[in-house]
Amino acid sequence: MRIVERAKEYFPELTWRIEAPPVEGANLLAIDSTKAETGLKWSPLLTTAEAIDWTFSWYQDYLGWQAAKKLTGNHIEKFFARQQLAVQSLAGKHMQF
Repeated sequence: MRIVERAKEYFPELTWRIEAPPVEGANLLAIDSTKAETGLKWSPLLTTAEAIDWTFSWYQDYLGWQAAKKLTGNHIEKFFARQQLAVQSLAGKHMQF
């Protein structure tokens, strides 16, 4: 999935063009969660696609003049609800004999 194509779904009226060539060494800035996954048994609560959608949704609401404090609070509550489901799911798996 390309991020720009996904952005067009949220902001069809916007246009843009990329003028700068790719930054040399940008691959060195990429995030690799392998150590957290293996060493800490961590896994993300959101897929990459979900995180992108949540971000664009937030900006779409923000640009629609929703109160930033309320908007951010709603997103935090949504995230914690997702986290609670993940914890309950893990607890259920560990309680099975």
